[in-house]
Amino acid sequence: SADAADEARIGSAVAWPRKSGRGSNLFVSGIKVDSEHRRRGLATWLLDAIEEEAKSRGMDGVELTVVRTNGGAIQLYEARGYADVKIGPLEVAMDPQLALSKRMVKAV
Repeated sequence: SADAADEARIGSAVAWPRKSGRGSNLFVSGIKVDSEHRRRGLATWLLDAIEEEAKSRGMDGVELTVVRTNGGAIQLYEARGYADVKIGPLEVAMDPQLALSKRMVKAV
């Protein structure tokens, strides 16, 4: 049932194809793991799946943005070889506050 599926969901990832000055990439709009299930490798597993999808489509890489204060996510992405592409300051509205984002890209 839908209720059982919702109860079992502990994380999700959303990505879509996008062309940029850096080629054809999968853009990750979000990776989310429920707080009680973090630090168990689930975000890494989701990122692996996205990278594999990019490879299977013959894409140039994976792109994403991350809020600068999200140290855990930045640590994960940097450990996986993602680097800041330095496109300038980005702002993302988050509730009533603005958060700066760091844009990264990894060749797959």
